[in-house]
Amino acid sequence: MRSGVRTRASFWVFALAVLAFIYIPLAVVAINSFNSDRTFGWPPPGLTTRWWSVALKAPGPRDALRTSVEAGLGATAIALVLASLLALALTRYRFFGRSSISLLVILPMIIPHFLMGVA
Repeated sequence: MRSGVRTRASFWVFALAVLAFIYIPLAVVAINSFNSDRTFGWPPPGLTTRWWSVALKAPGPRDALRTSVEAGLGATAIALVLASLLALALTRYRFFGRSSISLLVILPMIIPHFLMGVA
């Protein structure tokens, strides 16, 4: 099934509108994080890294970042060991439920693409 030029153009326009809806507010927040004023104003009167240095010196965000990195490294190590053992078992042995386990392993990689295709 081939689509016409107008259909493809309208899909591109819609896709760009959705991406703009998602990324423009993120860009505004990112630019505003360098705002030299204490309140939000557009355009920012000046740019500074003062707020970033204040956030880095505060113990709360620093501890939260450390905890997130430690949790991510721990989860990665555990997943690496378990996935390696599961891969060895799935490739070397034949057992009941092998295809179901293989499906459960591959589903987290397939579902985001499937949902994007449906959307």
